[in-house]
Amino acid sequence: MKRLAAAVLLCLAGLLALSRLAVAQTAPPKEISLLSVSRIAIAAGASYDWHNGPALNPQPTFEKEFAAGLYGAYVLTEHVSGFAAAVWGVDNKTLRFSPGAHYRFHVGSEFFAFAMTYDFYTGESDEVPRYPHEWAGSATYARAIGKNLIIGGAESYSLDNREFRTSVGIRVPLWLGRDS
Repeated sequence: MKRLAAAVLLCLAGLLALSRLAVAQTAPPKEISLLSVSRIAIAAGASYDWHNGPALNPQPTFEKEFAAGLYGAYVLTEHVSGFAAAVWGVDNKTLRFSPGAHYRFHVGSEFFAFAMTYDFYTGESDEVPRYPHEWAGSATYARAIGKNLIIGGAESYSLDNREFRTSVGIRVPLWLGRDS
């Protein structure tokens, strides 16, 4: 477990180092009011998630599942956004609400992000994690395919439940502000 955590942190540090390259490729920030709807982005999406880890408490009856979600972001700076996600696990019948912040950087038409969220779970009692409110960290990759589709993946680690969650999915933008 410690080796895996160290490997993940080493990979995250490497990706963070790439952000210097991404800054050189990004246009200078535009002057815009901090309270502007043009900073908002909203999307709907679907994903396939794998739940795993050595210390799931209690061990869930599901390990893989389809999920559907609604995602929102508010761009604070060129690289930092506040965001929230509401994701319904179709197979486990739980709802996860995850407000948080992420640091993102673009490399061409792709972007990478590091996120920290505080996850709230609700749903059927057998499937809600032992710690229903917890911090989670994640690394994310996404790529726009045209104007109406975003594909991506994420690897998350729940700090209290000690659970890894791998997610691969698609998102469809519902609203994209001018600067989001």
